Amino acid sequence: MLGWTQSDFGEVACDVCQADLLIKKNQLAPGCPPMDIQMDPLGDVRHFLEHPPSLNLPPAEKDALLEAADKMRQLVLDSGHPLSRPQLEIARRAGVLHPERVRYVCMSPTEFQRIFPPKLEELMGLPASTFLGLTLGPDAIIFVGEGSVDSDVLAHELRHVRQAEAAHDSGSNFVNAVLAELQRSGYERSAFEVDAYAYQDDPRMIDGLPATFELPSVSRL
Repeated sequence: MLGWTQSDFGEVACDVCQADLLIKKNQLAPGCPPMDIQMDPLGDVRHFLEHPPSLNLPPAEKDALLEAADKMRQLVLDSGHPLSRPQLEIARRAGVLHPERVRYVCMSPTEFQRIFPPKLEELMGLPASTFLGLTLGPDAIIFVGEGSVDSDVLAHELRHVRQAEAAHDSGSNFVNAVLAELQRSGYERSAFEVDAYAYQDDPRMIDGLPATFELPSVSRL
């Protein structure tokens, strides 16, 4: 038994199987064992990866969004940095299977807003100016800030990396499922965000590690 307790978050229904799902936010009880790769309750996230709700966009707009996301991912892979040893430990605690493959860049808010597709901003219901990070697949993260990232934000984005690994592709299936779930449920009720925030909010994710990491910045992708 994994030793997790859970609290209700909200109800949604799967477009494919019509099963009613109860999205739950993981809350660790006192005395739970340490997180490791074996404690990887993807649960509803895996369900939405296998049965994503329909993304309600014209085909051309959908293709353009996925193409833009893939282009950003490729730019990160071309110019990004690998995780440091302490960052690799956070990745391990987040359940990432192949943290050695992850690359990241750190961009200024101005530069991030320049490359962020307006349609993506509309779908997510959040202005690009509020973003601290964006995961584009199982191996690419953009952090937004002035050369640093808080460890709990790193844990959040690395949990998205684990989600993307479960999609078993370079990133397009993950991005499609995330966007469809955001369009359906909104940011706060998205199964992907509920899961990532559960890891971000767990203090054991960063126990014994730096609270903040300095990151090399890029002036332009």
